[in-house]
Amino acid sequence: METQKQTLAPAAVEDFLTVSQAAELLKVCSVTVRRMIQNGQLNAYRLFGRGMFRIRVSEFNRLAKQLETGQQTTETASTQPLEELLK
Repeated sequence: METQKQTLAPAAVEDFLTVSQAAELLKVCSVTVRRMIQNGQLNAYRLFGRGMFRIRVSEFNRLAKQLETGQQTTETASTQPLEELLK
């Protein structure tokens, strides 16, 4: 029996997920999500110089769809500090 990955509806002002939230929705551990960020499979923003990341809901949905359809992820991750986004 194949389990489907969950997708979320993006809001007008886009929401962000934590690594733990993304891992729970993908049914993987948070180390796997961090590895996806490091390997360029998942774009994320680094929080103010700390080791924490935030993932846009639209980016999460892109990855979930690719994983569901078996497509390879080819994009390079963006791990820009979140303050760059807020400028």
